Amino acid sequence: SKCVTPMISHTFSCVLFFSCSDCRGGAHFNEHTLRSKKRHITAMQLRSSLLWWATVALVVICGIIKACDALNIQRKKLAGPPSEFSMHRIPETSNGVESERSVEFIMEFADPQPGVDLAAAPAWRQNVAVDSETRFSLFFLSPHAHNLRLELRRPDGHYVKDLAAHGRATTFPLHSSSAAGAPGTVFVFDRPPTGMWLVEAYWREAALVASAAASTAGGRAAQPKEQGILIAYSAVDLEVEAYLHTYGLVRGARVGLHARMAREGALLRQGRDVFVSEANMEVEMPDGRDVDVPMNDAGELGDAAAGDSTFSATLTASETGTYLARAVLAGTDDAGRPFQRSTQHVFVVVDDSLALTGVATAGAHKGTDRIPLDVGVRLKRSHAELHALGEEAREYRVYAEVEGTSTTTARSVSVAWVGGVVVAELQATDHLASLRLELDAQWLARAGAAEPLTLRNVWVQELTHSVPVAQHAGPIPVAVQAAGTGAEPISAVVEHRRRVAADPARWGAADAEPTTVMLMGERPAESESEAAAGAGGKLILVHGYCSSENPFEQVKEQFTDAMFFLNKDGNVSNDHFARLLLAFAEGVPSYALIGHSQGGMAIATLFNYYWSGADHVGGDAAAAAATPSESPMTAAAAAAAGTRILQSVGTPYQGNSIAGTAAGLGKLFGVGCGSNTDLTRDGAQLWAAGITAHTRAQITYFRTKYPGDFGQWCQFGSGLVMKKPNDGVAELAYTSFEGATDGGVKDKWCHSEGMRYTNQCRDPERNAEMNAQAKRG
Repeated sequence: SKCVTPMISHTFSCVLFFSCSDCRGGAHFNEHTLRSKKRHITAMQLRSSLLWWATVALVVICGIIKACDALNIQRKKLAGPPSEFSMHRIPETSNGVESERSVEFIMEFADPQPGVDLAAAPAWRQNVAVDSETRFSLFFLSPHAHNLRLELRRPDGHYVKDLAAHGRATTFPLHSSSAAGAPGTVFVFDRPPTGMWLVEAYWREAALVASAAASTAGGRAAQPKEQGILIAYSAVDLEVEAYLHTYGLVRGARVGLHARMAREGALLRQGRDVFVSEANMEVEMPDGRDVDVPMNDAGELGDAAAGDSTFSATLTASETGTYLARAVLAGTDDAGRPFQRSTQHVFVVVDDSLALTGVATAGAHKGTDRIPLDVGVRLKRSHAELHALGEEAREYRVYAEVEGTSTTTARSVSVAWVGGVVVAELQATDHLASLRLELDAQWLARAGAAEPLTLRNVWVQELTHSVPVAQHAGPIPVAVQAAGTGAEPISAVVEHRRRVAADPARWGAADAEPTTVMLMGERPAESESEAAAGAGGKLILVHGYCSSENPFEQVKEQFTDAMFFLNKDGNVSNDHFARLLLAFAEGVPSYALIGHSQGGMAIATLFNYYWSGADHVGGDAAAAAATPSESPMTAAAAAAAGTRILQSVGTPYQGNSIAGTAAGLGKLFGVGCGSNTDLTRDGAQLWAAGITAHTRAQITYFRTKYPGDFGQWCQFGSGLVMKKPNDGVAELAYTSFEGATDGGVKDKWCHSEGMRYTNQCRDPERNAEMNAQAKRG
């Protein structure tokens, strides 16, 4: 009966010819796809079929199942001490800085002209600065590479003879499970002369160009304007650092980049250490338009301060969607050598779907330790629109810091932070709603505080890209509900709860360890009963972004009592990924998780925000020391000895430098799974702002890298644009996670299949340790 009310809003999301497993949010569920396909089945078409009533019955059944499953998502009510405030505030954009020692050129080839000798008319040409006397590399990628001939002229005017002898075929990885991706050729030159080199591309056969154009006109997807990419890398420590102008990426905001030159993280002063003669921001808008904006260091047009050696440019985000932005700087170094550097950024602009009203209320009752805090918001959409879109259109990630009044000094004191994934509760007045958080009374007792309460540093993120859609520095006064509502004074509730506690002297003591209820809220009764009914636990192994297979399943004999999740070739947010895992593990009473690449972020998201079988393993995984095992154990032994709930391999917790380049290459070649902002340097910072210290304490992460320099890189293509060292996809500097346990770094293991060294998920020694230490139940 509990499913009847939400059934109506979910029923028509399910469509004929879709199984109920899809409706239940399985690994391939996509509600937008269902809605889109639904529109193509008209009422007239249905009525013309003898299956019409069968269709209605199936749709209703699917709607019921989907509604029930939606109710089974149990959200945690998060909280923590004031010492964690800085961990959860929206980070500075400079935390997501990209550092590059390469430059990327977009290649747009001119069509061959009738009667013109192809060998004499370059289709594309570009001057490339070389500032390394040690090594210089060019990475050429194009779907037309088979019909193009490259020529390379040195600064002395002589062309490189036998250019092919310097080249090696490679790929730029666009999947986490394999090195498959955009094919290209890397040309390497040792001890090159510094200066300006000239790269020219010539068509081989005009007939092939005409054939490609004809096939495009015949119905194939239109060829993107970018017909190739050239990446030039100089093996020196001169790099460009660039970061976003704002994380308030909402329609109408000013967005852009700040960029500066540096050596090993140390800023270089303009005119003394380096001379930047050109600085530009190149942006591909969501609708495909290219916009170029000059960057300046004059303290205007988005630049923070004149003459600080940081160049800036901004533009108005006039549309929502994915933006690809590049900061391109060129000039000469302190020795007069010319240089060119660029960074690539991908970010998403969203609608400002709500605004904080500056109003909050609280209601306390003596029958519970939990004090609801309702944060008022004004929604952009009407209630009718939101009802039609379903509950997911009202879901947000919310955070607030609570201050109270000291019961001894009457001064303001910090009490706790509160947060979690929240569904906006619609109010009687259209467009108005509230976001309900919860504060455990013990936080007030620990701080020696009572009402009046205030909120500070409130932020609200949308779930898909973690973009902050609303922020309020505060203070926001918290109005306590009137006595007629049944609410009690907060101070009276705190004192009452202390008196009835099992140990009144220790209840809410400042030096007592916070309980799990204080940190995550009260565990749902359904969750408790499921755990009690189950027997034994499982180990769930999770792949990463855009995986065609689960890499752990290739060595499944190295794991016991294991389940292997697969969302084939999936590209989803960390939050959506976590919900797919919830659906996959439905009915499993308890489990530990191991994630590869993005899978590590997904399992952290799952444990952080949602009640699941991972909460039923018992004890505190961070409390006991792990003892590595040399061989797989039986399930019973592993469950008894294991202490780890969450483990990961090769997870870019702090994001990845290649996301921008990968997004461009995926579009160019029509391969890969598209951009994923959670894996960018910026998206990862915003995601991490919501991950609690308690969750981080449950994580043990493992990393790998290549063992030496250039000749031993895991992947030559991606290695040109990644921070070093790395595993071919994830950079070592960005795979650590503050507050989690570092399980160690191993050499000669790479991220994916097909790279120089073996896939890191196949390591029998590490897998034996993870299997043995997984706390299944």
